[in-house]
Amino acid sequence: ELTEFNKSTNAKIILCSIGTAYRHSDEKALSMLSQKLEFDHELVIEENIWTIMSLIANSELYIGSSLHGLITAMSFGVPYVGFTQISKQLDFVKSWSIDDLQDLPSAASFATRAIDVFSQRKNLIDKILLRTSLLKLKVYRSYIKAYRKLL
Repeated sequence: ELTEFNKSTNAKIILCSIGTAYRHSDEKALSMLSQKLEFDHELVIEENIWTIMSLIANSELYIGSSLHGLITAMSFGVPYVGFTQISKQLDFVKSWSIDDLQDLPSAASFATRAIDVFSQRKNLIDKILLRTSLLKLKVYRSYIKAYRKLL
């Protein structure tokens, strides 16, 4: 799937493990994947949250299984492709995402969807940022309501 995406878009692929959690070995899986890829790409094994956030914020597209990666992408206006098998991602996009990005593909066959989103990325950025601004406004309003109840 990554090879198909790379051939179609010529985008630079960066593989990055988002965080480390007990009994998770994303960095091992990404290292094995990296060894199998036959095109130029970069493997980043980084535990620094600021570096990970910067990578996502400066990307043209986020593809991944991490809910926090998807949320970070949305926060920075980066188009994203999650996976339908990740129920947390599916629930999140159904509740909070823009309509254009609610169709999540299977992790086994995401290339076509990722190519489509990548080709539309410039049109999606403003929609994502507008949606994010509206969501932030709702959060701020709820904070104000909660604060007033405390007074």
